[in-house]
Amino acid sequence: MIDESGDRTVRRVRITQLVGSTVDGAVLATAVLYFSTRVGLAAETVGLVLAVAAACALGLSVPIGVLADAVGLRRAGVALSGLVVVSLVVYALAGGLVSYAAGAICFVVAQAGIGAVRQAVVAAAVAPEDRVRARAALHALLNAGMGLGTVWGAVVLAADSAALYRATFVGGAAAALVCTVLFAGLPATAPTRGGTAPGARRPA
Repeated sequence: MIDESGDRTVRRVRITQLVGSTVDGAVLATAVLYFSTRVGLAAETVGLVLAVAAACALGLSVPIGVLADAVGLRRAGVALSGLVVVSLVVYALAGGLVSYAAGAICFVVAQAGIGAVRQAVVAAAVAPEDRVRARAALHALLNAGMGLGTVWGAVVLAADSAALYRATFVGGAAAALVCTVLFAGLPATAPTRGGTAPGARRPA
């Protein structure tokens, strides 16, 4: 069971999961073609940047987790969601390799980190026996959002309009800003049921 405070927390996180994964799907479906055909980057260069971004996300996963544990999940969520906003604004304005690489690395790292923060917040807000179900619901929302974002990405690809590509990135930044506000509205200390979430330290 989830108490009222925990229920509000879970609802907010579920919204950020759906919105964030929709943005993720739309950006992943459109960014490669945009930067290769409109900005003029070689396909091999785009692929290399994405590989570096994935490696950075993997390498920084533990430090981000330690930092989130130190500053609190709410602050970590706000910071990472804000980084998504910044990265998509950079995407919309990018005109070359350096700006694209900066946006791509920030986007991939932030999205990976914020996914872990969402899981930790929900795990802390529900009773231990409900954690599997709660995490499964988050995963279902992840899949739904990715699907929705990919559908929108297909529309953009079919239109093949530079303005629509950039509008997708700006719209994604606006949606990520909404998620940032939702994270900011979470309790300073996440409500806990049945002990701390796996991997989280008890407050001193």
